Amino acid sequence: MRKLVAIDEGKMKRNPFVLSLRIDATKMSDAGKFVPDSEGVMLPVQYLFEKERSAKIYYHPGAKDIIYKLSSGAKCLYLFLIYHLEPSCDYIRLNSEHYMALNGIKSIKTYRNAVRELCRYCFISESADYRGVYWINPMLFFSGNRITKYPHRVNVVNCFSK
Repeated sequence: MRKLVAIDEGKMKRNPFVLSLRIDATKMSDAGKFVPDSEGVMLPVQYLFEKERSAKIYYHPGAKDIIYKLSSGAKCLYLFLIYHLEPSCDYIRLNSEHYMALNGIKSIKTYRNAVRELCRYCFISESADYRGVYWINPMLFFSGNRITKYPHRVNVVNCFSK
């Protein structure tokens, strides 16, 4: 295997995608916490929150290895799921016709095989309550804040104080 040359970011040109990047955010102040400005005046701490919806993919041990081995149909469905998750919702209703139309899939068998594969590898699990509804595995991907959604599952591993 050939040794790769180290990347010197200082020698790289600007990322071309950043030229048109615009991040809409909301600024919130915490009236209970203060920080000094450049002149020593105490001001409330401010936080920025992105307004655009997002989904996160978590680096759960072994997940990458499974994703690499998924069929192209299962990878396509996984990406579809990520883009269609509702914030703080740990289930998704799959409409096979909609999915197939968006992805140019003609065979229902291709769709069903992808669903079975994602179920087999624990990315999703079929709901026993509703047909076409699947639980998503929040250890692997989630849209929203898992701490807020599952406060009883939080395990604090580091605690910092000033």
